[in-house]
Formats: sequence, structure tokens, C-alpha cells
Amino acid sequence: MPEKQILNKGPAVIQWVSSKSGASPRRDYIPNRIRMGNGVELPFIGLGTSSVENSNEATEYSIRTALDLGYTHIDVTPGTHKIVGDVLKEYMDSGKLTRQDFFITTKLPCISHSRANVATALNSQLKYLQLDYVDLFLVQSPCGITIRQTAQGRNKFEPTNYSLPETWKGMEDVEVHLHWPQKDLVVLCQSLNVSLTAYAPLGSPGLQQTIDQRGDTSPLDEPLVIYLAQKYKKSPAQILLKQLTQRNIVVIPRSVNAQHLRENLDSLNFTISDNDMEALANVRSRGRIYTYTSRRNHPEYPFNENDDE
Repeated sequence: MPEKQILNKGPAVIQWVSSKSGASPRRDYIPNRIRMGNGVELPFIGLGTSSVENSNEATEYSIRTALDLGYTHIDVTPGTHKIVGDVLKEYMDSGKLTRQDFFITTKLPCISHSRANVATALNSQLKYLQLDYVDLFLVQSPCGITIRQTAQGRNKFEPTNYSLPETWKGMEDVEVHLHWPQKDLVVLCQSLNVSLTAYAPLGSPGLQQTIDQRGDTSPLDEPLVIYLAQKYKKSPAQILLKQLTQRNIVVIPRSVNAQHLRENLDSLNFTISDNDMEALANVRSRGRIYTYTSRRNHPEYPFNENDDE
């Protein structure tokens, strides 16, 4: 497995990268990427396959539509490896794509945090993906768990004692959006040449009920975002994605809507002014949406309920 590399400068931003394979005319140029510490180039915009309407058919449609639109980065969620693998194999077998045309990110499940289980988990994913390698392998959760069955036949989730450094020796994406900008973490990662991937880059509009319970609004409904969308003639989602990629943060929004997928990719094709970026940076932080409170007593639980930025 590749070793972690730390350099003394921030990640390099690549505006346009020539396609090596030339397998398809639409891939003569690849949208903006960021160069990671090991020199690998990570596309700024990716497709997340997580729980797309809880439907295999919807997930498959989303992947096919994204690839046809020119997406090169697929962020694979546990449970979708076979679907992703079947679609990619079809595209490669037909000559539409080669392996070099796309970037695959997968995650280490929270039940596989022991050093000995890391390689086993990755090899299992490769089998379902029908690939020889993935481009990026992330620790999905800082809190490892084990599943035990109770006398009543129910599954019981218990914390493990594996430390993250120990897990790493066998081998991270984080929540970032307008209402949880992670400013200090972004500065730290970029100072160490560590690329950062944001999940929930739109603020998880699918969890609006949770947001409402906190008395908050969705980042999509933020007055400043709506104003800037009108100013730049873009959608609110494009403003939210661009303010992240313009901070050199990779985003992996998910959608089964072809127009939304197209808009997400097109968010790379404009620039937000410095003044407007500063205004977005000054939007009040609301805190995390994903707090994993059921794991609050886990020895590796990293979130402080009073966290704020």
C-alpha cells in the first residue's frame, strides 16, 4: 500500500489535465483536479453513491448518467461496490473507458479497523468492483466497532480498542459545508499537503428534519447563497460546491437527477470573487449535522458537542 507522504507545501491545483488515453473525445481534457501528497491527481468533483434513494436501479442510473456527463471520480459507499463494478466493467469492455479514465475512492468499514483486517476489507471490495486497485482508500469513521449477537438474536454494536494510528499502519473524508466550514482543519491539512474531501457538501438537504429540529436552515436556503446564485446565474447548489472547490476541497455530492449531476460538474466553470468568498466565509457556523451520538462513549470519538467555528 502507498505510504503517507507529508510535504512542506500545499496541494497543487491543476486547472486542466490532458487525458492520457484519449478513449473518448469528451475526455480530451479533464476538469480541475488537485495533486495529492503522493503526486496522484484527485478530481475536485466526484459522484457519491451513498444510499441513492435506497434503490439499486437509481444508483446504477446515477453512475451511468455521471459517467456519460464526463465525471471521472466515483466515491463508492459500502453496499454499492458490485453495482459500481458492473457498470465500470461494461464501460471498459465496450471501449467507452479505460481504467486510467476514472478515479475510484472506497472506504474502510468501521468493523474492519484492526490492522489485520484492512487488507482483507480492501481485497473484498476489489473483488466486487472487478478492479485490480482503487485510487484512494479512506477510513470511513474514526470509531471502530464490532457486532455481537445478543441472546435475543439482536445485533449489538460495541466499540473496539483499535487506535487510528494502528489502523493507518494497516493501510480520511470529513463533513464540510457552508454551515460547518472546518476552517482550522482545512488550513492544517493544506499546510501538510493533505488533500481534503468533503462529504455532505450541500449540508445534507435530505436530513432537513434534523436541521429543522435544531432551528437551522439548510445552506441551500441561506439568503447570501440565494443572492449569489442570482448574481452569478448559477444554482444555490453550484454556489455551495464552488465555494468548497475554490478552497481546494474535493466534493462528492450525490444525485439521481441528470440536470443536477450536470450542474454539479459545471460548478467548476466559474469563479466566485474574493469579496464574495469572504462573505461566505463569514456566514455563521451552525455545527455538525453528523455527530454519531450513539458512539459518544467510544475511546476514539473525536467530536466535541461544543465544537464551533
